[in-house]
Order: sequence, then structure tokens, then C-alpha cells
Amino acid sequence: MNGVGFRVGALVAAVVATLVVSGSAAGAEPPDKAAMIVATKTGKAARELPAAGEATESGFVLRPARANGRAARTFVQRDSDTEVRLMAELREGESDVRFPDLVPKGMTLRPAGQGAEVYDSDNEPVGARVAAPWAIDATGRSLPTHYVPEGRALRQVVDVKGAAYPIVVDPWVTFGWFYALPVYYNELSWSETWAVKLQLDKPISAAPSLLCSYLPTTTARVLCSAIFLAVYSDVKTTVNSAINSKRCYKLRTPATGSVVNLPLVAYDSYTVTCRK
Repeated sequence: MNGVGFRVGALVAAVVATLVVSGSAAGAEPPDKAAMIVATKTGKAARELPAAGEATESGFVLRPARANGRAARTFVQRDSDTEVRLMAELREGESDVRFPDLVPKGMTLRPAGQGAEVYDSDNEPVGARVAAPWAIDATGRSLPTHYVPEGRALRQVVDVKGAAYPIVVDPWVTFGWFYALPVYYNELSWSETWAVKLQLDKPISAAPSLLCSYLPTTTARVLCSAIFLAVYSDVKTTVNSAINSKRCYKLRTPATGSVVNLPLVAYDSYTVTCRK
């Protein structure tokens, strides 16, 4: 692989509406059909999101979905702080659900093909997308469904004609946030870490280009280069530490902000175990 590879989490939503016929044996405790749908479709169990929501370690708050003006029962699976799957249960008579504040303040969701894309306050895409929704019923039949972006929220509409309830819908969020600031993560391979080290050892370094040119927006590239100059010694120390410990370098930079007031709080350098 030539140059520095870019590995960034992006907002991705895959939606599934799974339908289950109600009914249970007399006297038996009815099964939790929604939880069964979640486990069957994702391969693992999920826990319910508290009514007040919960904050991730990066400060981004996950909030329950709403349907017909009421808080919908919402499940959550978190594989990491930047990979979150939310699943909401629709009850009898409901055909759409709204996920509020799916992106932080200053961000907006806009239609993009059959999915959606996230834009910053400068009207630039931040590299985060929502994949086209899909829906299936208990028999495996695909159901018509689509997204309606509503500012920071995302509404999903499902054609429930002839369907049985409950219905479970599932946006999968895998984008990085740091205290409500959208960020990019760049994790280097061993050879890429060495390439940056060699540049850092030169009087005139091409390291900013290696680390920042991959970013998808002009704003992010400018911010990355400006922050690199401000924290040069920290970057160099962390890269050298990675090489000495036979680990790889990882960088976190802001996706949006101002060069006048650099969002340095969103910057960080790491050493991580190299991926094979």
C-alpha cells in the first residue's frame, strides 16, 4: 500500500423492519418478540436504552426513538464508542419512527440517493453517510421503506400494509464523535508509521501531507495541517514511541471548526497494536 491509508468511521445506517405474528400459549409468559427479532437479525442480544438516553465515552448522547409522539422502546448495541446500533420497536398502528439528534449540533442530515449524508455548519459533507434502508418481514419478504432526513433527526417510514406487529427498525451508527465534535480517525499500518517517522526526521517534513491529504473535505484538511504545526512535537514523540514499541500510529483530528480558534480538544495521538 503506497502512502498513508485512511481508515475512518462513517455514519452508516442499515434498516430492517422484521414482522412477527403475535400470540402465545395460554398461561405462558409471552416471549419478548422485539428482543427475539434483534437477536435473530444481529446475531446477539441488545439492551434497552434508558428513557433519558445515555452518553457515549466521546460525549455524544444516544436518545430513544419516538413514534406517534411517544418514546418508542429502543434497543442499543455498542461494539465500540464509534460503532453503535439503535433498534426501535413500532407498535400496532405505527408505520414510522423518528431518531432524534442522530448527529450533534451544527450537523444536518440531507438526502443522498436512497440514504442520507451528514453536512457540517459550512455546508460541507463530513464523510459520514447513511446507507439505503431495507425492510423484511418474518417470512423473508422485503418491505418498502425509506428515510426522511429532518435536520439532525432521521425518520424512517415503512409500508406496513398487511403486516403484523411488532416492527423493529435499525439504524447503525459508526461515526466518530468527541464531545459532540465530529472527528476523523486515521490508523496507520506499520509501513505507514515508518513513512511518517522518516518524514518527521527531515528538516522540511512532508508528514502533514501524508497525514492530512486523505481527508474528504477542504475544511478538515486545513484544520489537520494547522493542528499538526501546533502539536508537532507531540506527533513526533508519539510516532517514535510507536516505532520503539513495535506498534502503529493513530491520529484523531476534527472534521469541522475554525483555524482562528483551533479545536485542539478534538486532537489526539495514539499508539495501537498494528492490524494484520
